[in-house]
Amino acid sequence: MKRKEAVTMIWGGSFLLLFSILLILSILQYVFLKKSFRKNPPDFPLPSTCISGENFLVNLEVFIPLLFPGFRCIWKTELQWVDGGRFLSSNCGLSRGSRMYDVFFENTHRGVYRGPSGTLVLEDLFGFTKFPLFTGGPVVLHIYPGVQTDGFTKERIITGGETATVERNRIRTDELLEVRKYYPGDDARRINWKMFAASGELFLRIGEEVPPPTGEVAIVLNSFSPALSSLRDSSDLTDTLISSYITFIYSFVEKGCIVRVLAPGMRDFIEFNPRKPDHLFKILSDVTPADKLVKIPERDFLYVLSHPLSEYLRELAVKGTGEVKVFIKALPEIQVNSYYRKLLFRDSTQKGLSLGEYFTYRELEKAVEEDVSNLNRSGKGKIHCEIL
Repeated sequence: MKRKEAVTMIWGGSFLLLFSILLILSILQYVFLKKSFRKNPPDFPLPSTCISGENFLVNLEVFIPLLFPGFRCIWKTELQWVDGGRFLSSNCGLSRGSRMYDVFFENTHRGVYRGPSGTLVLEDLFGFTKFPLFTGGPVVLHIYPGVQTDGFTKERIITGGETATVERNRIRTDELLEVRKYYPGDDARRINWKMFAASGELFLRIGEEVPPPTGEVAIVLNSFSPALSSLRDSSDLTDTLISSYITFIYSFVEKGCIVRVLAPGMRDFIEFNPRKPDHLFKILSDVTPADKLVKIPERDFLYVLSHPLSEYLRELAVKGTGEVKVFIKALPEIQVNSYYRKLLFRDSTQKGLSLGEYFTYRELEKAVEEDVSNLNRSGKGKIHCEIL
């Protein structure tokens, strides 16, 4: 017994000694590095905007003057979009004396992310001690929504309403024009839609003369849907609605129309400028199913893209003064067997829905067809509604 007690005391004393040494070294290193970073603060220049789905690289400049063996410094970044329930994070291990590091952000999703540009942490390799050394200033990162067709064609979009006049006279030097990648701010009328349909990426036609816009169209985004906002993946569903909305806008611009847009966060229609789309994209970055429109102004002809189960759809049927074309965004299908496999067998590969969310999802699926039927019936020939 005495031998066992002696061995226990030796191991306990060794552990206490090791912990004490780590703690003393951590404090000494922390004080030294803290003082160094006050004189030479790290630089972490995050971009202010990027496009959803794009991976981007940030150059991190940090100088670590001292790093004892058994310790490491880690730069962590975690930005949050509170309303959309999304996070954007990355980290990078630092070494002594090195100054430049590449930090990757992958699988970016739409949103307005806020938080400190980064936090520098000192910790030992055993995980016993951890000290924050430096916190960067606050940043705001707008991740713009992407563009996708989701199975509908431009021919399906350009239908009805004299204000949707299409100008087809184009002067092209050749069908096989030079192209380059599209960037926000380029003239959307030059988008090569054939290449987009084949590759899924936006390219710009070079060497084409584009006539001035003719005709005018007004397009409304109605994301408000209280039932949908209760789902944890509501931001993913709104992403698809917004992507369709942007594709509508670009399709009309490419056809030569003046496009006026209205979305949550706007007081009234604004004219979309394809050369300077950032104003609209920043608004769309922050849209959720909980955001309401101020109102839907009456116009002679109007396009509306909407989530199901929205009170604004009922208001359209009540007003009924002008002609309205409504597209209600269908929800992606979920398999009942897959849902129950996730619920009963904890299959992490399946979509994670709670029981309440599952029934809400089913209610929304049913509401899509009901909204279409009610609007077509109560619109008295002036409202034309279909599923998108």
